[in-house]
Amino acid sequence: MSDLPVQHYLDIYRTRLGMVEKGITCPKPQVVAGMRRLVSGLQGMQPDAKVRLDAQPHRYRFTAADTGRLIGEIEFDENAEPEH
Repeated sequence: MSDLPVQHYLDIYRTRLGMVEKGITCPKPQVVAGMRRLVSGLQGMQPDAKVRLDAQPHRYRFTAADTGRLIGEIEFDENAEPEH
């Protein structure tokens, strides 16, 4: 996957957190915590800075494309049922 701007991921994960807060989705607590940490890390960056996503089977890692600095990580169990 190509490097995408901070604003791209901020838009996606702010929307996803909004869906959680409204009760539309109900991911595991560790996923919500990871999304919150990611949004917090992204908010401190320039909107046009590039972010690299490393998608693994049970984890997404977001790093600054220019430095490799870890911005956030979301760990999940893809086979687990969501909590209701």
